[in-house]
Amino acid sequence: MQFTMLIKAYLRLLVSELPFTQFAKHHNRLLKYFDEDKDLTNRLRTYITVSVQNKGLDIKPANVSSVPRAAIRLTVDPDYEEDQ
Repeated sequence: MQFTMLIKAYLRLLVSELPFTQFAKHHNRLLKYFDEDKDLTNRLRTYITVSVQNKGLDIKPANVSSVPRAAIRLTVDPDYEEDQ
């Protein structure tokens, strides 16, 4: 979920070489850095054009007001309860 929200907000992260695991691990650090570096944030939020079957495909970022900073826990077992 966090990965999806990051990509929706900062579309150009799709073409970075960071693997999914790094996005998950450093989610809060990335958001904190984006808060500090507005120039980078603006560049990451612009649309991209990718080549798909020799045709250009424009991908525009979603209108995301904010990305949640807290972890969103998802499980396939609806009866699962994490000990606190």
